[in-house]
Amino acid sequence: MDKDQDLTTDDDRPSLFGVPFEGPMAGHEPGMPIHYDLHAWVWKKNPSGMFSGGNPAVKCPAT
Repeated sequence: MDKDQDLTTDDDRPSLFGVPFEGPMAGHEPGMPIHYDLHAWVWKKNPSGMFSGGNPAVKCPAT
């Protein structure tokens, strides 16, 4: 969570293994606070990298 809840500052941006989180960003649902996100592909290999937001090797089934 963003400490000051201000989208224009990022002095509290977290990182994991030297990879900075994305954000700050508004909540994805009503009531969710301003926060940072980091995607991690830990059970499926991602050719774009472990911390990439998307994985070209994963396909969604047709709806």
